[in-house]
Amino acid sequence: MRNNTLSEKIRNFDDIHKFSELLGEILKDDRSMLNWYAGDLHWRAMQLLPNDSIENKRHDWSYRAVRATAKGPIRKVDPGDPGDGSILEIPNSNQTPLEYWYELPSPAFEYYWEQVQCAPDPLLRAQYLAVLWESKAIWRRLDPKVLFSIPDIADRLVHECVEILKIEITVPDSFLGSGMRATTYFEIASHVATRFGNFSELADMLSPLRAFAEQALPSAPHWSQALSEVVLFLAQPGGKARNQSLISDSDLVEWQKIIQQVQGKYDSELGHGNPERVMDTVVKFECLLGIKVTNADFSRRLAESYIRRAEQPYPHFIKAGHYKEAAACFHQAGMNEEAGQM
Repeated sequence: MRNNTLSEKIRNFDDIHKFSELLGEILKDDRSMLNWYAGDLHWRAMQLLPNDSIENKRHDWSYRAVRATAKGPIRKVDPGDPGDGSILEIPNSNQTPLEYWYELPSPAFEYYWEQVQCAPDPLLRAQYLAVLWESKAIWRRLDPKVLFSIPDIADRLVHECVEILKIEITVPDSFLGSGMRATTYFEIASHVATRFGNFSELADMLSPLRAFAEQALPSAPHWSQALSEVVLFLAQPGGKARNQSLISDSDLVEWQKIIQQVQGKYDSELGHGNPERVMDTVVKFECLLGIKVTNADFSRRLAESYIRRAEQPYPHFIKAGHYKEAAACFHQAGMNEEAGQM
């Protein structure tokens, strides 16, 4: 929900010299909607400046950058797999990410790098770095004299994401809001670090993140699950070789306990979670720990999950739906007698 006081201040903003002051107020009062408020503020600043001024262009470039929101979560295909490789959602769905950034001139990318050096908060610095990461296929061809490289962007982006994590998990505004931002930037950092093998800063965050995921269980188990899914990716990046140096088996066991608690909470409380997805996450932890799970085992356990849900005080039609799903899973497991009892 938008903060009406901040929205009114932005609408009434009329002194370009107080831009930084109001931006600081946004960062202090409502980090959860930074992209919207900062975008509105840059748009308002553009209205106060001559159209042909360089200051107007810079606010236009910033507006374009901050309105491209971090994907949350990236895991649209599989945990840790960003699909098309993009880490930002662009505001115009009729364009691809590259088309969106191709419209920018070379000075815009240099300006973004300048903002990385001077922006007052890691959320903003990470935003500009994410834009440079997304648009790397463009700016690296525009000018061979650019002051930054792809490894520069990657290392700094991971660093700023870690700085965001430290803020969000140390003083969460709520486990719903902070859980979303922690998951989003943990995932971005994991995706980028995997490309270059630089995990040192992320490694230091794994224990605090696990504590945060445990604390989030009562009110935001979906973010505990999401954080666990990113850990799965780091344990076996891209489904390739097991990364024992970053995520040990003992670490996996501790995260496995979290996802098991998530599943228990989903099955025993109303309106929580996707049974198949959480079962898939539970089983992936088991497989990484060397526990063999057959398709029949998976289907049987999923059926049992649906039955536990059906035993909750749902309306009759919801209970019937859960029993129907359980019967289908028992059939898949080859347990036709149990299916017939549903």
